[in-house]
Amino acid sequence: MKKIHGSGSVAHMLMLYAFFFFLCYVLHCFARETITPGDWLQNGGETLVSTGKAFELGFFDPNGNSDIGRFVGIWYYLSKPRKVVWVANRDNPIPISDTPSGVFAIKEDGKLKVLDGDGVVHWYFDIKTSSSSAGRAVKLLDSGNLVLSYNISGEILWKSFQNPTDTFLAGMKMDETLTLTSWLSSVDPMSRNYIFKQDEDNENHYIIQKNAVVKY
Repeated sequence: MKKIHGSGSVAHMLMLYAFFFFLCYVLHCFARETITPGDWLQNGGETLVSTGKAFELGFFDPNGNSDIGRFVGIWYYLSKPRKVVWVANRDNPIPISDTPSGVFAIKEDGKLKVLDGDGVVHWYFDIKTSSSSAGRAVKLLDSGNLVLSYNISGEILWKSFQNPTDTFLAGMKMDETLTLTSWLSSVDPMSRNYIFKQDEDNENHYIIQKNAVVKY
């Protein structure tokens, strides 16, 4: 009988391919979309993915520029390069360290926070309700809206659509409360000089300001 050379390597390659597809299945089919108290999002590659895989949330370095620090943001799922549409701690990044640290979490006081490895708060949103985290969950929707609500009643306590950074997405309400603020640069989401908002003297007009001076 003629011996088939390389059959062992072929079997090895098939096993590698099988493992690769299994890993992709686990990562993409079972990606979670919610955060609950005690079940935090860790800095180090863990993300939330909306049900229809439209948007993703996690820690990131803007355009790979790790010198600035780490941010929590929302971007279009699998976008290359990453297109970020919302940033939590844009003005207070988590410092870079050899070991990734930090969490995005609903803490015991019921507030949604970004904390570093030492427990220092780099961003939070204060919700004027009960000071308990019980029954609360954060969910990333296919619209790109991040929503904090009560699990049972569905009452919405906070949502990113009412607290945008520099991007207007379909489903947002363009009214007197909307303000979009530009990034410092393409690699730094820090709040900069340009602001888009409704004209206080004419609700049908919108203006762009630089350093409080109307430009457009």
